[in-house]
Amino acid sequence: MSEPSKDKKSFFKKIGKKGIIGIIAAAVLITAIIVIAVNRGSDGRKAYVMPVAEISSNAMNNGTSNRFSGVVEPQKTKEIQADSMKTIDEVYVKVGDEVKAGDKLFTYKIADMELDLQQLNVDLQSYYNQIDDLNEQKRYSSSQYEIQIINMQISNTQTEIQKKRNEIEAKKREMEQAYVTSPIDGVIKEINDPNSMMYTGSGAYMTIIADGEFLIKCKISEMNVSEIYQGMEMVIRSRVNENQTWKGTISSIDTGSPVNEENQGYYYGGGQESGAKYAFYVKPETPDGLLLGQHVTVESSVSSSAGYTGILLNSGFIADIESKAFVWVSKNGTLKKSYVTIGKYKADSDEYEITSGLEKDDYIAFPDETLKEGMKTTTEYIPEEEPGLDDGDFYVIPEGDVPEDDGMMIPEDGGMFVPGEEPAGGESNGQ
Repeated sequence: MSEPSKDKKSFFKKIGKKGIIGIIAAAVLITAIIVIAVNRGSDGRKAYVMPVAEISSNAMNNGTSNRFSGVVEPQKTKEIQADSMKTIDEVYVKVGDEVKAGDKLFTYKIADMELDLQQLNVDLQSYYNQIDDLNEQKRYSSSQYEIQIINMQISNTQTEIQKKRNEIEAKKREMEQAYVTSPIDGVIKEINDPNSMMYTGSGAYMTIIADGEFLIKCKISEMNVSEIYQGMEMVIRSRVNENQTWKGTISSIDTGSPVNEENQGYYYGGGQESGAKYAFYVKPETPDGLLLGQHVTVESSVSSSAGYTGILLNSGFIADIESKAFVWVSKNGTLKKSYVTIGKYKADSDEYEITSGLEKDDYIAFPDETLKEGMKTTTEYIPEEEPGLDDGDFYVIPEGDVPEDDGMMIPEDGGMFVPGEEPAGGESNGQ
């Protein structure tokens, strides 16, 4: 590095280090203005333009946001157990049938219960006969001790009679309830073999899915589970028809144990993710149109472009929105106004739907007063630089460092005031 000349040394000695820093700060400000002018100014300079595909939320990634696959599952099920001591006679439903509360599901064989009832009545009658016999014995007994024994036997038999009467009443009620009915409105999901000792599935004879109470079960990678939260608003989208959507919210996130990966239904941003997967559940606002077992996708309502067919563009890139809206578009390397048609407003991302006048592969500039039609455009951003003095002998000011006022003043004629000295041709600045 070359040594400053004698005149330079004298100059910097007079103004001091803080004075040097002040001059550098002014130089940085001037240079910043020049850099902006190079990017966005007139007089032959170029305007910086950006691709719409990197600005619009529904133009990025071919219009898809981070989506998760899901399956429509029941929120509530009801298991119907069969009495192993009874024989099922007739079944009135099959898998897939819709039932209402009170509808008959199946019935037990009444004939078997009728035989049981007949036997109970025979047993009851035999006890009555025993009472008659005991009373007859008591009439002909002369021993007080024998009479006491007989009375005890009569009392015990009367107790058995009451028990048998209770059994008969219970069997009658059982016969009246031979028809088993559905306790809820829903759909028959499963009917198992009543003769098998080990049912498949849930273990119940029948399983009913509650009507209208669906959840969407989804999977998410352990790397991305922090991106969702309970209560987060989501958009549920049909796999068959992209435009068929439902609103929903995340009702729960199960991070207690990873889900098995037998059915690879999970994807994030269009690609498979490694690591453990966890289940989370989305509750739709309405089940209308959803089918049990239906495969859907879910995505955040904030990032979702559901319901918007045009390009979503941040309001800051649109000039004269209230009158004749336009955007600054680069066409063949030059800047021009492209008047656009505005559709719906997406408040959560401050974007307007552009239905005409803009394409996904266009490049646009952020509007300001320096832009003019016919300006050359560039996609290369020129960052601001921090200049030095002369041949770089002095360092620049660190960002945010503001020099303190040490009393130095610069007069209008370009001369310098040195603290403690009277300025030439004028009064002292001291008090």
